[in-house]
Amino acid sequence: MGEATPAYERVDFWNLIAQRKRGVPEGWRWFSIQGKGHPAPREQCTSIVTGAVCTATFKSGPRKGELNWAKRDRSTERELAIPFPEFDAFLLEWEAETGRCHNCYGNGRAFDRVCYRCGGAGKAPTAPQPAAK
Repeated sequence: MGEATPAYERVDFWNLIAQRKRGVPEGWRWFSIQGKGHPAPREQCTSIVTGAVCTATFKSGPRKGELNWAKRDRSTERELAIPFPEFDAFLLEWEAETGRCHNCYGNGRAFDRVCYRCGGAGKAPTAPQPAAK
């Protein structure tokens, strides 16, 4: 019988690239992402990622426990331009580092389907996967 794929949590690559490559303050998280350059080819497009450190949460109501971005630390707010080629290269670096597929985070399933990229193995593909028929 095959080995079960461990259940990994979703990875927020935008926060991870900001922390590792852009030197944002500890606790920084994005709250807005805008695409620039669309509908040009992906290699010519950039994402503008805006974030800050926010520890305030809603105390009551339907959003209780969620971050209250209106009370973010504005001194830590940063707007980062991340070109898609840089983002794509980061995904491959992450795969090389973790050995996990970036599409399914190593779970083997993405959007309740077998991951198209790793074929459900959860492991980082070493070569492009054949197209499904």
